[in-house]
Amino acid sequence: MKEKEAVSAVKSTIPITETTRFVGGFTPLLPPTPTRRAAFLRAIQNAKNLPATEADAFQIDTLMTVFECSRVVSQEAIDRVVAYIRKRREGLPSCRFDFLDSAFFSELLRNFPDFNACPSKDSFSFSPSLREQFIHRPQWFTHVDILYIPVVVGDGHWVGIIVDLNMWSMYVVEGNSACPSVFALTSVITPISIMLPHLIGCYCMTDNAQQLHYAPLTMSRLEIPCLVEHPGCSSVVALMFLELHAIGKELNSVYFNEEHVRTAAENYAIETLQMCQPGSVPPAEYLAMSALCVCCHIFFLVLAT
Repeated sequence: MKEKEAVSAVKSTIPITETTRFVGGFTPLLPPTPTRRAAFLRAIQNAKNLPATEADAFQIDTLMTVFECSRVVSQEAIDRVVAYIRKRREGLPSCRFDFLDSAFFSELLRNFPDFNACPSKDSFSFSPSLREQFIHRPQWFTHVDILYIPVVVGDGHWVGIIVDLNMWSMYVVEGNSACPSVFALTSVITPISIMLPHLIGCYCMTDNAQQLHYAPLTMSRLEIPCLVEHPGCSSVVALMFLELHAIGKELNSVYFNEEHVRTAAENYAIETLQMCQPGSVPPAEYLAMSALCVCCHIFFLVLAT
């Protein structure tokens, strides 16, 4: 009976394809060309050969963990990819969502001990770095209704957090319901659900938090049919779910497998490096134009003969 139910669940899902477009037209499931893969790997190798002082200034080799999906991806590498997603998001001026880097979530957690000990929560002074989010990014409630945040839990498992400001709710999305455990997830998410209303009360141009008496955001874990168990893939899985939700896909019916994730991982790494170091990897548009030029050249040679 369980096997029949599992087959039925898979049949009711909607697979994503190579042509599925994410935020800003990004097609992560279309395999990168051999030229772009080789250029990326060459750039990573060159970065490793740089003197320590120069390498530390950029550390592009951290993107290799994203590219390979062989081990837990660092927060720094994920935040570089988030910067790339944000750049694509900027091309959609009418969208009502934003992506936050994982450093924002980590900094909020670091504030929790002092926040918890503060007798007057509504007057707590948050870290200056948290304030930056409200100065340099689209304003919550005014321009943004949904927030997307990749979050690392426990010993390195990544999940995606969807914050619905209007519903005053937080949703967890990941590709392996057995990991992390409910306890590990709750220990990380609960402090955030408690502090976010006070952060909103401090920096957002709305009185929603005050009207709700700073009630914590509700939390739930979405049931998703995908199963990708490799821990090195969890960060890319989380990013994919967040982007799919941002473009309006129903996550409880969408389906992809580990092969899809590994292809997406390579594209995320390659495109992020291209954004950070223009010219290190030839843009896809440049390759297409080069191929067209070669074809035209051959055509005119044939005519000439």
